[in-house]
Amino acid sequence: MIISEKFLSAASTSELTEGTVIYGGDSGGESAPGFRFILEGDLIVTRGPDALGRYHEIGQLTKHEFFGEMSLLADDSTHFATVTVRSPTARLIYFDPAAFLEEVRSNHQFCIGLIRVVLQRTERIENQLHRRRQSAVHVLPPLPALRARLCEKNMDLIDYLGKSRLGFAAPGTKFFQTGQADERCVYAIVSGEAVLSFTNDEREYDIMRLVEGDIYGTHVFMNSRPRALAIRAVSEYVRFAFIDRDLFRKTLLLDPALFLNVFQYFSWNLMRLDQIYYELLAAQIEA
Repeated sequence: MIISEKFLSAASTSELTEGTVIYGGDSGGESAPGFRFILEGDLIVTRGPDALGRYHEIGQLTKHEFFGEMSLLADDSTHFATVTVRSPTARLIYFDPAAFLEEVRSNHQFCIGLIRVVLQRTERIENQLHRRRQSAVHVLPPLPALRARLCEKNMDLIDYLGKSRLGFAAPGTKFFQTGQADERCVYAIVSGEAVLSFTNDEREYDIMRLVEGDIYGTHVFMNSRPRALAIRAVSEYVRFAFIDRDLFRKTLLLDPALFLNVFQYFSWNLMRLDQIYYELLAAQIEA
């Protein structure tokens, strides 16, 4: 990921040692919200405590990855996970939201790097969900107000790019399949409701509700590996758009406001998958 010299000059650098809690939940650590980029070292991400008071590892972060992007979505300094240094030493740079937004407006390579890192982390969580045995059916929660606002703004992009090529899916139809290869396009729901799901031991599990403005298939930004999850229509005749991935990317880079909304949307989805994975780990230990 390419960071401009101006951005780096506005940042503060931290030299940390193994075991340092950077921030998070009930574990203490730094309280200042903001975007943190890893220059050197390895970090561990945990969530908890569960009903038994245990913390569970839900991911790892390494050089040229980042965290703290959720501070761009939340209006307070709430931490959604605990981040701790795992390597003997680590070096981080911290940016406040204003500096982050300025870099987004002026550095296209930085924007592409942000998207790729979030989607790589999302793919890791998806694959972990797919590999594990589910101990209980996950109950889909109501759509949170924040994510609803992000989806509403996504529709501006979908209206502009996706209405020329539309598809329709009847209830129960999967229009994005597990194992589906790269088609060089992004799927966007124009109307109706669907669910993101995976199959394990011939049983299907719904893990996230998808509505108008939701975007999926964005892993084509990174590679051509088949996807681990599927999308199934649940309302009558879901209408979805196919958006060329290159046109999608170019449009985001030309409009910082659209980019920021989509980046926040991807980050929210990653946070939700992290939470689902944590709930699965906690339920298995309790069982």
